[in-house]
Amino acid sequence: MFRNLGLSPRSDGDLYARLLEAVHPTERESANDAFHRFRACPGPMRLEVRLVWPSEEPHWVVFLGQVITDGDGMPSEMLGITIDSTRRRRNEEEAAAALGQSEQQLRELNGELAVRAEERARELGASRAQMQAIFDNTPDWLTLFRATADGRFVYEDMNRATEIAYGLDREQVIGYALEEILGIEQAQLPLRLMQACIETGQNQRYNAQRSMAGVTRSIDVMFVRVPERHDGDYRIMATARDITERKAAEATLRSNEEQFKRLVQGVTDYSLYMLALDGKVASWNAGAQRIKGYAPEE
Repeated sequence: MFRNLGLSPRSDGDLYARLLEAVHPTERESANDAFHRFRACPGPMRLEVRLVWPSEEPHWVVFLGQVITDGDGMPSEMLGITIDSTRRRRNEEEAAAALGQSEQQLRELNGELAVRAEERARELGASRAQMQAIFDNTPDWLTLFRATADGRFVYEDMNRATEIAYGLDREQVIGYALEEILGIEQAQLPLRLMQACIETGQNQRYNAQRSMAGVTRSIDVMFVRVPERHDGDYRIMATARDITERKAAEATLRSNEEQFKRLVQGVTDYSLYMLALDGKVASWNAGAQRIKGYAPEE
């Protein structure tokens, strides 16, 4: 959600106000009015807005969701997702098909969430049910740990994506301590961060290289303390995302950019320079310095 809105990923402050601030000023008031209408009208919601993007390039997102009612038929909560619709705005035909598919997936997901929420509520309560519904429907690696009185962090739940990443079935992981699964060396950093999360209540995040299922991956991990205690123990929700391909792409991009810069700067027979959208000079090669008579810093 933060990434799609172009916001920094922090959970403090008024999140709804931050969401509205991400909307373009010309659409902010209408977006706020639309959300208030959705609050009072049970059923599906859809809203597309233009954003204020850090790169200043035009960006749009579509909010898709469902207003859920309680036992008395009154609106109680809204479940939703955002879809980056910038590409659709640029290529209407291709994105229209993708959006239709996403809407169908959302309807199916809403049905699954309703069923799973009812099942988990009987076992662990409403908040645990919502968390389990997320477990079952996300490609990220989600793991629930129980912080024991003797300082261990024991696997209590994990989603299918985590099973695949670990190369282990649930029965081989649930009930074991973190260091028993990851190994003592690889467990040291996450153990320290999870302990800090328990003690301070603040989210903890780190990037690391992790060898799992015979494959070394780059992962982005965040730990969040679950507010409610169960049986006197805190729980830690761990979210991990495989960023191996992104890291490789970034490295390739940096290499290509560096090669291009060296190529451009090495040209002395031609004046090559780049202008930003505001008309100011953004780059100035050796040829431009020789022909125009101005150094880059000038």
